[in-house]
Amino acid sequence: MELMIALVVAGILLTIALPSFQQAQRKGRRADAVDGLLSIQLAQERWRASHANFSTDPAELDIGGSPSGDNCRLTPQAYYELCLGEDPGGASLAVAYEVVATARGAQVGDTACATLRLRVTPTAPRGLRLPAECWP
Repeated sequence: MELMIALVVAGILLTIALPSFQQAQRKGRRADAVDGLLSIQLAQERWRASHANFSTDPAELDIGGSPSGDNCRLTPQAYYELCLGEDPGGASLAVAYEVVATARGAQVGDTACATLRLRVTPTAPRGLRLPAECWP
């Protein structure tokens, strides 16, 4: 009987603690995306210092990571796919670009922050970080 009560209590504690633990794990894995996004931002600044435009080609930026499609790379821990593109607002690559980090694998469960964006534009030269609540 005492063993049964102990198992019930352990089960209740597990159902309460497990979702919080999983959410903490997901939040910690966001660092993989943030690191990748900021690395690309730095590489873009280096590239732009000697070229007329920003780049949409990860190979030109020499950012590493496994290729995962056109203009895309996986983050070091492969929790996110980073894709380079033009500014969705229509600004030219001479002055703007966007990098999108899309969750993969175990990180897909982080629904509120499954997609992180870094958008550099003339009005936001340091980059808009969207959604803001997902960035440290």
